[in-house]
Amino acid sequence: MASPRSVSTIKRPEHEQDSLYGGISSHYDVILCGTSLTNSILASALARAGYSVLHCDGADYYGELDAVWTLPYIVQEYEKMQAARESDEKSLDKAVEAAENSASAADSSTSRSIKLSPLGATKSVTIKSLTRRTEPEQYPFHAGIPIVTPYGGGVIESITPQFTGATSIIIKLDKWSARLHLSVPIQYDSTDEELIKKLAKYVYDQHGVLHATCKVARLLLHDHSRAFALDVTPGLVFCSGPAVQGLLASGVSEYLEFKTIQGMLFGKELAAVPCNKSEVFASKLLKAMDKRRLMWFLQLAMDYAIAQEVLQEADAMVDESNASDATAVESLNERHLNQGRALRRPQNKPVASDDLQALERSMKSGMSFRDYLKGQKLSESLIELIRYAMALENCTDGENETSLSDAMRSLGRHLIALGRFGTTAFLATLYGSGELPQAFCRSAAVFGATYMLRTAIHSIGWNDYVDNARNISVTAETRDDLTTRNFTCAHVVAPRQALNGVNSTHRVWRRISVLSGKPIPDGQQRHVIILPPNTVAGYSQVIQGLILDNGVNVAPHAPSNSLLHLTTIAPIDDFDVELVLESAVSCICNASLTDDSLEEVFQVSFTYDLGGPASSQPHPGVHLLPADAPNIAVDQSFDQAQSIFESICPTIPFLTVSEKVTHIIEERLGSAALNVPDDNEQTVLESAMMMASSK
Repeated sequence: MASPRSVSTIKRPEHEQDSLYGGISSHYDVILCGTSLTNSILASALARAGYSVLHCDGADYYGELDAVWTLPYIVQEYEKMQAARESDEKSLDKAVEAAENSASAADSSTSRSIKLSPLGATKSVTIKSLTRRTEPEQYPFHAGIPIVTPYGGGVIESITPQFTGATSIIIKLDKWSARLHLSVPIQYDSTDEELIKKLAKYVYDQHGVLHATCKVARLLLHDHSRAFALDVTPGLVFCSGPAVQGLLASGVSEYLEFKTIQGMLFGKELAAVPCNKSEVFASKLLKAMDKRRLMWFLQLAMDYAIAQEVLQEADAMVDESNASDATAVESLNERHLNQGRALRRPQNKPVASDDLQALERSMKSGMSFRDYLKGQKLSESLIELIRYAMALENCTDGENETSLSDAMRSLGRHLIALGRFGTTAFLATLYGSGELPQAFCRSAAVFGATYMLRTAIHSIGWNDYVDNARNISVTAETRDDLTTRNFTCAHVVAPRQALNGVNSTHRVWRRISVLSGKPIPDGQQRHVIILPPNTVAGYSQVIQGLILDNGVNVAPHAPSNSLLHLTTIAPIDDFDVELVLESAVSCICNASLTDDSLEEVFQVSFTYDLGGPASSQPHPGVHLLPADAPNIAVDQSFDQAQSIFESICPTIPFLTVSEKVTHIIEERLGSAALNVPDDNEQTVLESAMMMASSK
């Protein structure tokens, strides 16, 4: 993916070209702190609407917590953290910590400034552990294990200690009838782990005999390490919904490629989650009564979701003075549902409006999703399946239970997206979901946004609010020369996680594993995995997983391997979640549906604060991005971006080109503008050349 241009391709009015910093203006309509997916979408929408946008990020890559990291980069960052811990040379971290302890988040209206961490939303990211299993002593060494020798593959047939203090090893080769006999001057003892490690290392050093998986690990982590694309926060796109609508409306879909997710797996046995009626009734997860109740509930949820779509598309459909949402649903049987929908209601079956009205009353009462499901007399196993695999709940803390309204919205999106492309409701982005913020940043740059990487926003200050007046001051500092730059704007958007003095109540825990082999049979590895609470080591939170491979270009094509992402959200004082995720990997490998002997050859575990509780807006022009828990679907980022966009420019459609920008393009390109599609590379080049020639 090409990086966004750092120079605006749409020429702004002269009063907006007050340049102080090498061609970069000191005045903007909107300044965005950090290139997260939400901010990147917002930057593209604002630039299309004709707003002048400055987009800053203290890192030298796009995406913040939505970025793609390479494997060598993660290793490099981990080694830096290790060196800092060992030598106690953490001047930057200490400075940041001191700033956090001395500053407040300034949530009250009496303060006229807030401080931001120079690390932005990534300020609390900590790599807990990193393991590369590329050495022979990291693998078992006993009779029966597959090995690689200078003469080809084989298996250790026997290991026999000798009275002389040596050990005799006999290896049966795959392509030779003869055995390979080795005599090693080390006394073998199957109960002495340190001695076994010493023996394995000696056999490799002297005879070139290596565990077969260790050979695979060396090929993957040494020869093909740059072929891995590791998402900091992996995300999928619903096949229909805000994400797809935004991608199509903006033309950003032209920058990206997608493939369908092939299935969803649930629980310790990795049982398939049913995605259509036939799968529901064939599922081994549910009893016969549960299957009928599940179909009833899914049809109710589908009716509610489509009713909301109808009301959004045509407000006139419901006379709000004397009718409710449920009444409007009576017309659903007349509405044509798309042909590919997997769980659509038979068109001649009447809608149970009483059930919908009861659902609406429960929502208005503020009931939690869990309590509502229990009230429907569903079994505990069925409630688990609905909550975690279908409504995609990702936090089970009693104080933060998902409301019925939020859960039904998530469930409805999932159901409506089913069967659009393939079996499941999800699309995976080629080269990782970190391509999404890069694509939207590129789109924003095409329409005039200015980008400054390696430049962190340190503070935001303001005067009394005047509508659309640029009375907000922003101070930034570049990492290269530590130059301080001051800007003014009418609106500024910053992630809440970057605020100093915010106390987090929850942390996000992540584990990325490279597996030798493929856990899922029949084709490429593109599956969602859901491990409900108490599946692993009594852990009370849900673990969301994602298995990918070279089919979406996030891993090498050979040798055989898979990429496993695990994510969970836990209270800040929860017990060692790192060990829980390690057990989850073992659980998935042991439940493998193939004959492959799965081994974790690489893992990195890291964590970061989710952010404090939501607070009031400190100033009408200061917008703080909520620190929502990451979920499988990225649609919540589009929701957040649209919400902030509408608060800044409520009269302009989201992610469409405004008349102002259209007029500028037509003036610049003349009649050619009518024949050139949005965001076309040729448009960018021609516009840049015209700007250069006019200077």
